[in-house]
Amino acid sequence: MTDTIAGGGPSRPLVPDSPVAEIESPDSREESSRLANRDLCLSIGLCLWNEEGTIDGAIRSLLDQDIFSEPHLRRFRCIEIVCLANGCKDRTAEACRRSLEHHVRRVGAGSRVRWRVDEVPWSGLARALNYVTHRMTDPQSAYMVKMDADVEIVERHAIRALIEALEANRTAQIATPRVEKHFVAKQRMSLVDRFSLFASRFNRTTTRISLSGALYCGRTSALRSVWQVEGPQGLDTGTDVHVRDMLVTDQFRYQPSRPWREDVVIRVPSVTVYFEAYTGLAQILYHQKRRVISNVCRSILHRFLRERNDPRGGSELIRELNESDPDWFSRLVESRLRTGSRWVLPRRRVEWSRVRRLGGHSWIKRVVLLPAALAMECCDLWAVSAANRDMRRRTYASIWRVGR
Repeated sequence: MTDTIAGGGPSRPLVPDSPVAEIESPDSREESSRLANRDLCLSIGLCLWNEEGTIDGAIRSLLDQDIFSEPHLRRFRCIEIVCLANGCKDRTAEACRRSLEHHVRRVGAGSRVRWRVDEVPWSGLARALNYVTHRMTDPQSAYMVKMDADVEIVERHAIRALIEALEANRTAQIATPRVEKHFVAKQRMSLVDRFSLFASRFNRTTTRISLSGALYCGRTSALRSVWQVEGPQGLDTGTDVHVRDMLVTDQFRYQPSRPWREDVVIRVPSVTVYFEAYTGLAQILYHQKRRVISNVCRSILHRFLRERNDPRGGSELIRELNESDPDWFSRLVESRLRTGSRWVLPRRRVEWSRVRRLGGHSWIKRVVLLPAALAMECCDLWAVSAANRDMRRRTYASIWRVGR
């Protein structure tokens, strides 16, 4: 492992190892009173895996944020940017260092901005998130931003708006923007693009907003209270979705009478982020299979945490198990799969939820939307069958190692 620290500050030692509400971004006339005279430290973390070709665009989009220019920069005691290149087969770390050095100098951020790039030989997003959150970022920072390397931040005030939303809502722990697929900005979308966009919007509900790893901002104390499930094969449980799950359930400290925290995550719909979405039919189907496997693993984890009902919270239990037995979750998944049958997933039936969701529309709209809903059901059926095959063959843990 190489550890490189650069930028406008001295090196520092490593630190030892739902339903949501929407909120509009604060009025620009009020923002100065909300952040003025604050001695805030902001941490921004990126997990990188073979991102040599995309990292410069992400860093440029990040440094173009107005928090890196006056008068907003003076409101922060420090802004740190930490990047972890994990298991990369290309020159991601080198490209990241060059990009950070260039763009920090370009915006003239000075000594208030420091950056750091670590490179490790192992891969796995869950393990990388633990490393960035608990070892690289300053535990004294007030807020932490998580950002992917394939995103484009549209508004220059985006990160500031997310912070201000949390400043205005003291019960919220995470603020997330409106996340859209990159081809939404196209003048002409292909048929596959339109189908992909329709499918994602068709799945959205008014009662739950998912947490996307593309970009979000959270209180550092809340994000550092969450530990991801690690595994030697990179087995995934949803990573960023796992963060939301742990916070809205109060770390699975189970009490039947306690509802999920509906105010933990807030959305700032005036902030938009584009992410690089899959555009080929084969990629879309593969992604659906990966979602099925991830959901199965998450449901197994949730049941385990509810059964253990650790008073310290689920994350502390996960941290201890990660340290004592790297294979614990793989064995847990194996023990919960059906044996002696060709169908090993815990749930056997196909729910036809997309078709049933048409019930809320008029009969004319049902007729119009029915072909698309049936097509999505066919994709789901294939994804469930493919996921069952991979889990029966015990090859499911490797799917998160596949690039775009």
